[in-house]
Amino acid sequence: MKKQIREIGKIQAQRMEQAMVTGRRWKTEEWEMLIAKHPLMTHIAKTILWWVCFPDREKSVEVFRLTEERDYADVHDNSLNLQGGSYVGIVHPLLLLSEEKKSWGQLFTDYEIVSPFSQLGRPVYVLSEEDKSKREIPGFTKQKVKAEQLVFGLEKMGWSRGAAGDGGGIDEHSKQFEIDDVTAVIRYDGDDLSYGNIGGQNLDLEGAYFVKGLREPSFYEDKETKLSLQEINPLAFSETLHGLIQVSGFSYPSSNENSLQEAREVLLKSLLTSEKKAEVFDEVDYTEIYNGFSAAWKKLLSDSHQITKSKNHKNIPKITKLDIGSSDKITSLQELKHFTKLEDLEIDGPVKDASVLEELKNLKKITLSEWNVKDLVVLNSCAGLEEINLEYIQGFESDFDYSGLLKDSKAKIRLNLNGIKFERFPIAVTCFPSVTSLSMENCNLAEIPESIGNLKRLTDLNLGKNKLSALPAGIGK
Repeated sequence: MKKQIREIGKIQAQRMEQAMVTGRRWKTEEWEMLIAKHPLMTHIAKTILWWVCFPDREKSVEVFRLTEERDYADVHDNSLNLQGGSYVGIVHPLLLLSEEKKSWGQLFTDYEIVSPFSQLGRPVYVLSEEDKSKREIPGFTKQKVKAEQLVFGLEKMGWSRGAAGDGGGIDEHSKQFEIDDVTAVIRYDGDDLSYGNIGGQNLDLEGAYFVKGLREPSFYEDKETKLSLQEINPLAFSETLHGLIQVSGFSYPSSNENSLQEAREVLLKSLLTSEKKAEVFDEVDYTEIYNGFSAAWKKLLSDSHQITKSKNHKNIPKITKLDIGSSDKITSLQELKHFTKLEDLEIDGPVKDASVLEELKNLKKITLSEWNVKDLVVLNSCAGLEEINLEYIQGFESDFDYSGLLKDSKAKIRLNLNGIKFERFPIAVTCFPSVTSLSMENCNLAEIPESIGNLKRLTDLNLGKNKLSALPAGIGK
């Protein structure tokens, strides 16, 4: 049990660091309930420096710590009341003046408080005057970096790999900053960099920049619209530089007091701005959800979406495409209810209970292989489907009533029964009125019944490699 608690504490500390890095904040009452008064999180919270926003006060932002008595205190150990505070967040060192940083550092030393991550001593980087009009961060083109150093180093700091392109290669990493609605991107070129081949090579850096929106990890061949660096919040800029410098060993010009003060004022102003995205306050604990997944689900998420034991849990509800193969050994689909933005789903092999598909309101495309036709009834409740691909479906020779199956569906429905050796043409197929494409190649068919004309939506028919001597007279009319 102690080992499990330590492991959970480690994961939560990593989450808190990412909350600081991305500028996440909580409504004050939620923060007190979820963190300050939580039996586990309170111990971590006592080792972290916090800020609270008072929008109606002259001094709108106060910095404080959570004491051993679970009170709130400022740098002089004076009591602080959070009543009237709107948001609470984790202090980034950019928010503190040099003297404030020293004072808090001394207080933490006096109380022997050890932060679980680099906070007060964290390096900060401020955009230089000459770089404000640029759209790429200088120093990250035409340079070489060891592949394993960049890939594993950035991912440890919360960056995500790009999606695999042709041949399985990857050529970018990215990091989302939700508060600012921007994404940092570093692009590179490797001779043979892929998911299964990381080490032993140098990467040629091709540029680091920011784009608007929370861009999903991808394989972008087209040029993107790069934001001007002066549009980027100082926190997002500093943390992007921090990550890139950590893995590359490169440097960036040091900042003077004036530029640090300017960055601090911009950051303070941003703390007073109401949040643009409701999901910033989404307190669903996806780490807890992930921990409840089976080993098979965890392996699938790790292999296909880089969601592992220690990172990227918040990406679970952002996944739009999922491919569940028979080799993945997934026995339950109930976990799918957490993939709320899923649009494209492929399931290879039968499952016991597919009722959860009804809950996937954004699902547009589904591909099902080797299912029994009786289990397809659940698709009647998936009203948003635009494309349905059914491959190697079993049970068409049974006495099941198919007439109501997807009867009112407007989706394109492709039925592929290639290679299934029927004794005769399964009449049940002709009772499946919504099919738009039917392929029965190499099915040992000697004749086709006239009732195939019942398939009024059928626009594509493949009957190759069978033993047919003739086709029904009415076919194609």
